[in-house]
Amino acid sequence: MTTIRSKNLQHRFKLTTDAYDQQFIHQRGLCAICEKPEVNRDAKGKIKWLSVDHNHVTGELRGLVCYRCNTALGKFGDSIVTLQSAIKYLEERGSYGE
Repeated sequence: MTTIRSKNLQHRFKLTTDAYDQQFIHQRGLCAICEKPEVNRDAKGKIKWLSVDHNHVTGELRGLVCYRCNTALGKFGDSIVTLQSAIKYLEERGSYGE
């Protein structure tokens, strides 16, 4: 039986559910960036799947990331320079993170 999720993974990322599941297991169910489990919930209150992070130019899979990290990458435009600038900003002006 083909699910909406499997169709979406195949259509958007050329990824099978088996390949997604293998990556999920490889990452121990944790975000590839913050190394925490997904906490964001869908409209029914169910924890969402980790997002498929990919290179928007090549389509290559980079890993599975939580909603928060996926959104942050998008807002920073996947720019290493901008992310490094944000790190410098926090180092110089204070951070309340880890």
